[in-house]
Amino acid sequence: YDLCVEKITPEQRQTLDLSSWKVAFNGAEPIRAETLERFAATFAECGFRPEAAYPCYGMAEATLMVSGVELATEPSVQALDVATLEQNQVVVVDEQSPNASRWVSCGRSLPDQAVAIVQPDTSVSCGPDQVGEVWVAGPSVGQGYWQRPQETQETFQAYVADTGAGPFLRTGDLGFLHQGELYITGRVKDLIIVRGRNLYPQDIEHTAERSHAGLRAGSGAAFAVEVGGEEHLVVVQELEFRQPRDTAVVMQAIRQAVTEEHEIQVYGVVLVKAGTIPKTTSGKIQRRACRAAFLAGQLTVVAQDLFTPTQVTAPAVHLNRASLLAAVEGDRPPLLSHYLQAQIAQALQRDPQQVDSQQPLSSLGLDSLRVFSLRSQIETDLGWDLPIADLFSGITLAELVQQGLRQLENSPAERQLPPLQPLPQISTNYPLSFPQQRLWFLDQLDPGNPAYNIALMVQLQGDLNPAALARSLNEILR
Repeated sequence: YDLCVEKITPEQRQTLDLSSWKVAFNGAEPIRAETLERFAATFAECGFRPEAAYPCYGMAEATLMVSGVELATEPSVQALDVATLEQNQVVVVDEQSPNASRWVSCGRSLPDQAVAIVQPDTSVSCGPDQVGEVWVAGPSVGQGYWQRPQETQETFQAYVADTGAGPFLRTGDLGFLHQGELYITGRVKDLIIVRGRNLYPQDIEHTAERSHAGLRAGSGAAFAVEVGGEEHLVVVQELEFRQPRDTAVVMQAIRQAVTEEHEIQVYGVVLVKAGTIPKTTSGKIQRRACRAAFLAGQLTVVAQDLFTPTQVTAPAVHLNRASLLAAVEGDRPPLLSHYLQAQIAQALQRDPQQVDSQQPLSSLGLDSLRVFSLRSQIETDLGWDLPIADLFSGITLAELVQQGLRQLENSPAERQLPPLQPLPQISTNYPLSFPQQRLWFLDQLDPGNPAYNIALMVQLQGDLNPAALARSLNEILR
């Protein structure tokens, strides 16, 4: 929903009619009130109604749906005291309170399901307005994981210690019940969710520790923190006992490695002294404790680099293919460099002067969404079909300028694509056949799985322009 708000143009909004949209499900991750409000305000002129927003909660192990709000009612939002919430207690305060945070209700559980809030460490039921792990029971909950009896026992056969109620499914999510409605506050597990992507911390930690010889193996923690209403990635990493002299180079290496490997921006890189990362007695990284120490400013920091988005005040830089190629040959490199520097800075929300022409772009924190946005702007302005992989390959701004000039000077200008002619809509609906129902059900279990994609071979005659073909197909799909 946030991405729709960010990317939609006024011209595109004028073509939309959302008045028939009755239910807009939102339940893939903890729901933010700001997201619902921004979406409703942005698309109000298109006929979207705020009461169509449908916050809900579900998971695959429960056959998706666990709870949901009433249809055709605006989502319920509660303002809670941050300090008491950190102690797992729910205290409702005024929205104008300086210590208030807003939480969106996921509605009530389905009639044939039961939801319990349980202390994750003791399995004792929580009191009213107390945060704990969400447990779910009901006929739609699965029987377990295929041929994984131990995990099935731990996850699907949970019993409340003080009441004996069960069996329940342990969801791994934190939440609370307030006036009978479920609110999700976070996750017990360490899974990092940033911009809808599920990232495993151990993968990021492994990438980070291998990025520089001055870093200790098995002594890093990756976790997410909320900054400006969004989840961002932080990497805390121990240095070797013989610390490298230039910590800026080390932090740049971590940023570059994580961006290139995982296509995600690192909000914060924190280097700490050897032996100071919180660990269990068996040597396992305590990521939640490390995150709490980071937020409280209690880490033994040697150096840190926190990315702080800035409001770009520099004037917009405009350049098109015709004006670039019309310039004398010697003026083209600085023109293109100035343009690209401005576009990269805009994508990163940084000052253009912070974009070093000799620094790999991946070390600046260009994640996948920012790369796609940057590439789209460049293609719109210059007609330059810049490969996505190039921006993740460690290329510098100076190298990008040379590559761009070679392509733009040696390739003909692209012809304008003819407008697409819409076909008449077929309004007749037919019931799905049994095989179609089966395919639909499989897609609900594993959305986007390409197992049933149909491959097609086409024989072409004459020369092929792959870039033009790709653009044409993308235009049709769009």
